[in-house]
Amino acid sequence: MNALVWCCSVLASLNLPAAIEDLSGSGGVPQSLVEKAAAVRQNGGAAGLTQLINDLPVLLQRNKEILDEVLAIVLSMRCSCEFISVEVYLFASHEATFVCV
Repeated sequence: MNALVWCCSVLASLNLPAAIEDLSGSGGVPQSLVEKAAAVRQNGGAAGLTQLINDLPVLLQRNKEILDEVLAIVLSMRCSCEFISVEVYLFASHEATFVCV
């Protein structure tokens, strides 16, 4: 039993599945892979995946803009009441940490 636990933890640390699928009767391809391939085809196939990948930089920029707006609002409105006060700590990487005191 200890060996099984050890093997599963090693596989998990390597981001690998803890079980191997039965390939008998499926033509040598795991059923989960067949299902995932069908889902990809339904959603535009390789062209759809390429489009999603190409959209990532635009989406990243928009997310940065939203976070900058939120940070500006938080900095301009220091929240404090009798139950909670929030301190905002800014780092050189423009990350903010909110600490309830």
